[in-house]
Amino acid sequence: MICQEQFHPSFWYFADIENSSAYIGDDGWSKDQSVITAQDKYKSNLKNAEQYFFLKYQKNIYKIEKDSILIFVEKLELINESYGEKKDLFQLNRMEIFDFIKHDIIKQLKYLNLSRLFYSIFDLFSFYTKSIFLRLK
Repeated sequence: MICQEQFHPSFWYFADIENSSAYIGDDGWSKDQSVITAQDKYKSNLKNAEQYFFLKYQKNIYKIEKDSILIFVEKLELINESYGEKKDLFQLNRMEIFDFIKHDIIKQLKYLNLSRLFYSIFDLFSFYTKSIFLRLK
């Protein structure tokens, strides 16, 4: 609902603190270590939650497409314009955006996800076009 009301960026881009991986780490996680997945009713709880989500939003949570990085940045800019410090997020984060798109293209090539690869390449083209346009201003 927060995403739908435009108070948060796109679904799947959940808020996190900067460099959170430095605080959490990847220490060979297993389902047995989880408080949630170790429960006997884990699978039924998950199924019930998925059904509840579907009833509430008429969408299967796993079929919600992730927005392109450029749409994500545009939504961030709208939120920043309405509630933030009015900074040009695109200008401030150009290298991070480029790196994200590049990694997304590599990932889609690895998994041969051609439809998502097409969107990622389109993002890259749009990103360069917007970057050039901003330099000409």
